[in-house]
Amino acid sequence: MKRYVRTNEPLWSVNANITSFIESGLAPNTQYGRLIVAWNNDFIGESPYASYDSSRNQYYFNPAGGSPDYPPPSFIVAAYTSIEPPAGVEFGPKGQTRLTVRLTSPLPSNLTASGNHFGYFNPNYSGFFIENIETGKNISDTSFPVYASYSPAQPTTDGWWKYNDDFDPLPQVIGNTRGQALWETYLKNGPVTYNSSNGTYTAEHKWPYWCIEGLQPNTPYTFKAKARNGDGDETAWCPSSSQVWTLPLRPRVKCDQSDGACYSPGTRFTFTNLDGFGIGTVDHYHILWTTNPSAIPDESSPKWFAGDWIVTENRLGTYYLVVMSHNAQHGNLSNMTGQPAIAQQVLLSKR
Repeated sequence: MKRYVRTNEPLWSVNANITSFIESGLAPNTQYGRLIVAWNNDFIGESPYASYDSSRNQYYFNPAGGSPDYPPPSFIVAAYTSIEPPAGVEFGPKGQTRLTVRLTSPLPSNLTASGNHFGYFNPNYSGFFIENIETGKNISDTSFPVYASYSPAQPTTDGWWKYNDDFDPLPQVIGNTRGQALWETYLKNGPVTYNSSNGTYTAEHKWPYWCIEGLQPNTPYTFKAKARNGDGDETAWCPSSSQVWTLPLRPRVKCDQSDGACYSPGTRFTFTNLDGFGIGTVDHYHILWTTNPSAIPDESSPKWFAGDWIVTENRLGTYYLVVMSHNAQHGNLSNMTGQPAIAQQVLLSKR
């Protein structure tokens, strides 16, 4: 038995009664096609050359003096080599109910490839799959606007994605408004262009992250990933990621005294976190009791993580409680585009 692929010279041959052969030195996740040709003891057998009939999308043998012979698919072997498992995952912009994630480098081979080959064989199923371990959510749970058109293609719904040249799964989105073209505002969008001929807006998305939605605020999540080759053969899961936390809720604080009233020196003010502290809400606040409403708490500011916050003020002036929410990884709302980093909660006047 010998193997050929569109040439009169064999890639390899084996002796009689040997039915398998290991071919080495091949590239990962690459489809290789082989024609199987059998020979008898007198070295007489099928033509070692196969032609391709584009009208039938099929290879065939063309023996001398005979009609073209279209062999069944079993005469031709085409398969993808195995693909490397992902090295791991890393994270991008965070939200209160969303996390963005991507594969770390080096990427598995040929995740951008598409198309099919040899006529007989399945399309290229190469892709990768990222899953949240706690909820089972994957990148098919990302919501996509129904009013937009996508390039290179409409998103799939099975959770498997190709890696499109360092872009997110929608390198380009076209919408009827600028906001539609931007799609997800927490991702990094490229410039928006307007097409006056049809009244549409187009934006490119530059972050190669995928979004996992439907999560809880201030909650830890871990992720894993796997890849599959063009034949759909899957790798094992990569090692699980370290925990990453969603952002906390915005501050919601109530005072037992009325805003804007005048109080005597020594008045006690009790502030209550209406959402409580813990997973699902907020881990802690950093706060400032200040006469400057533009002040911004930082990591050195007092930390409020349980119970009520009580202030007894003896100085004259107008005071503000400025509060910033943090998750358990010290992430705050300044990490999320479109949300204020701080919330001015209470204005208290005193003479």
